[in-house]
Amino acid sequence: MLNSKIVQKVGVDSSSDLSILAFLISIFLGILAESFVIFSIPLIVLELTSSPSYAGLAFMLEWVPAIIMYPIAGAIADKLGPKGALALSSLTRFLIITIAIFCIYKVEEKTLFIVLTCAFALSFLLPFSRVGAEKNVALLKENKNISIIHSYVQSSELLAWTLGPALAAFSSEYLDLIQLLSISGIVFLFSFLSIMLYRVQPNFQSETNDSNFFFGITYIFERKPLFYLAALNSLINFMFAVVISSHAAIITGVFELSEKYYGILNFIGGMFGFVNLLLVPILVKRMSMFSFSVVGLLLLGFGFVVLSLSTGYVIYVVGFSMSMMGISLFNIFNRTLRTSIIEQQYIGKVMGVFYLINIIMLPLGGGVIYIFADLIGNQPIIILSSVTLIPVCFFLSFKANKGFALK
Repeated sequence: MLNSKIVQKVGVDSSSDLSILAFLISIFLGILAESFVIFSIPLIVLELTSSPSYAGLAFMLEWVPAIIMYPIAGAIADKLGPKGALALSSLTRFLIITIAIFCIYKVEEKTLFIVLTCAFALSFLLPFSRVGAEKNVALLKENKNISIIHSYVQSSELLAWTLGPALAAFSSEYLDLIQLLSISGIVFLFSFLSIMLYRVQPNFQSETNDSNFFFGITYIFERKPLFYLAALNSLINFMFAVVISSHAAIITGVFELSEKYYGILNFIGGMFGFVNLLLVPILVKRMSMFSFSVVGLLLLGFGFVVLSLSTGYVIYVVGFSMSMMGISLFNIFNRTLRTSIIEQQYIGKVMGVFYLINIIMLPLGGGVIYIFADLIGNQPIIILSSVTLIPVCFFLSFKANKGFALK
């Protein structure tokens, strides 16, 4: 049974440390460029058209292909390996942006169409970076403390997702379209160069012949703890979708503040989560994996309740920051458990389905806000979903925790 109180210290040579650092830098730069683009393109489209509807279309085009591609990308990643999947993701996105810039220079009157096509094409590559990172961590679990490795990866991702939107909002005020796309392309290129410096672990195994397209679905359903974990992740993603979809309306409507406070909220919340992750190497020696889940869910639920009851911006930020701290702790349990259950040669195919199950909940949460927000308000929806679903999350966490006994 895997228990984070038992931490084995294994000596690692400096070249291996540098190789892992190259991997973490690649993850950070890839997601930094990704989040920069995801938040920049709707702003670009809004500036080009002055239409919120077109901006919404751009945001949709940035996510729909990713939802479709997750299972397919997982299967391809199992064949390419983690380095190949990450390299493919970064290099191809650099090339797509380069082609988009060239096309804008040549046919400027088609700029809107080019930008929307670029957003659509970039989205197809997003899943490769996720499953590639997950697959690489699985290779490291034999000679590193897996919980700490996951905390490093999650810190890289969270810091990138914190900085990306803030840089996008800042840059859109001072840079033109070509400059914004050029920055994104250059960062993707550096992400590619970083992953090329990474040395693949010798215990990598490619996909076995007995797996097929539906293998990931069967795999999850046959392993009950993994199934409970997938359900748990889905509920958490649904609650986050409800909260995130409500941010703009609450900040500009209830608090009557400008849109810049929306960016400040995300930055502060992300930084709290990032700082919290810095404590993981210390906490992992003193807490069991289940404790990470329990404490994380408590902070998550309490944070959602606080922001749903807040009547002022400061308390709202406090509540959101608590929820970000909670999800960062929960994800140590979440990522460690699924890595301990899934054999590394199946990581891509299984995680492709796992991510698909989770990401579908994001538009569902947004749909609930779209349908009911005008009737009862955003904050009542947040507290209702939190109070209803957090107890279910605790139950699913308890059931999923039994997965550590499988290894």
